[in-house]
Amino acid sequence: MFHADHSALQILAHAMIAFTILANVLYHDFWNKKGEWAERNRALYTFCNNIAVMGGLLLVVTS
Repeated sequence: MFHADHSALQILAHAMIAFTILANVLYHDFWNKKGEWAERNRALYTFCNNIAVMGGLLLVVTS
């Protein structure tokens, strides 16, 4: 079974958090969606889903 070093997992979690923040700001910017409400709601849903993922990654970082 693969056993990763704890510090390597923390570094990877930090990198994934940074990537998720960047993706949210650049691609899931629901605040700039002025057109159809369905597109805005999709972007908002994805944004919030990514926030939840970052919460899980923060658990990895702090453990």
